[in-house]
Amino acid sequence: MLDDRPDEAAEVPLGWLAAEETAWWLLECGDAYWPWSPFECRVTHGVLALTALLTVPMGHAGPSPGQRLPDLRRLVEDDSVWARWCEGNLASPQAEVSPADLALAVMTWHRLAQPHGLGHDADLWALAASTPSLIGLQIGVRGARRLLDDLLQRWYGQLP
Repeated sequence: MLDDRPDEAAEVPLGWLAAEETAWWLLECGDAYWPWSPFECRVTHGVLALTALLTVPMGHAGPSPGQRLPDLRRLVEDDSVWARWCEGNLASPQAEVSPADLALAVMTWHRLAQPHGLGHDADLWALAASTPSLIGLQIGVRGARRLLDDLLQRWYGQLP
């Protein structure tokens, strides 16, 4: 997107970029579930990035992603609870989130709520037919939960 305000500096969404990096790091560490379909990977990444951004934004001291696993796992325990938590935090962020970060987070939220990108997977289309507006969200939260369970078990020998 071109910035039509050449005299003003464009805001770089550093918080969102850090949240996406955290999500990719977690996905790469949880190699037990690869290969996922591209859709599963994308929506799980979106859920993890949103959760990371809305819990500890960029520029604030906080624990490393590995130390935050139990907290992240609690947040993705239930897809409907996570959805309400995420939607509420996007509407009224409790953490300091820049407008540029928030814009990208809201765009990701909307992508999770759309049934596009399912490819040719008949099982996913059947699920989408029953809950079309939540398919990405449900699969993303389920993927995040599986991934975090695997990492907690491997790294700490515990499950929530």
